[in-house]
Amino acid sequence: MKRGNNFQQVGFEFLSIVVAVILAMALTEWRQDVLNRKQAEVSFQNILQEIGENIDELQNDSSALAEDVEEMGRWLEVDRQHRDTMAMDISFDYSFLTTAAWEVAQMNQSLTFLENQKVQDLAQVYEAQEFYENTGTKVFDLMSGFATSGESNSMEYQNAVTALRFKMRLTYASVVTYLGVAKAVRKRYLTTSDSTD
Repeated sequence: MKRGNNFQQVGFEFLSIVVAVILAMALTEWRQDVLNRKQAEVSFQNILQEIGENIDELQNDSSALAEDVEEMGRWLEVDRQHRDTMAMDISFDYSFLTTAAWEVAQMNQSLTFLENQKVQDLAQVYEAQEFYENTGTKVFDLMSGFATSGESNSMEYQNAVTALRFKMRLTYASVVTYLGVAKAVRKRYLTTSDSTD
């Protein structure tokens, strides 16, 4: 009889240990989930701040870019024989937009703990940013060849200006796209997060 009683006691202790380990694992998992969600929210706020800074950077340059495109259009409208009398002043400013907060969120896997819609919206902003960066870089490539295109009244120079204007218009369109997408995302989530605080 002592043996059966001893077996029950060992079984009870074993069961108690199993339950305690399972509870400890569940508590640890819950705690880690809470920490992951807090980290995800911090990353999300950092990304929204980064997007805001990028918007400010691009807004300053967008009007100058639009003026450059108009300036080239006016120059192209002038008769070719008289172009050497008309100065064309192009001052393309390329904004270097940051991606640090986005990259950190990817590296520390914070994005996996955000709602899918938030991640999709943020990805759309950074895709628009990448499009701007690609088109802006191509403008610089064209500008380097632009300087060696010959006389301002030559056909080669006119073709170089036309190509440069096209790329600058594309870059301007990418700026407008980025600003539209980025502002909409910031408005949606800054308004939402402000109302829940």
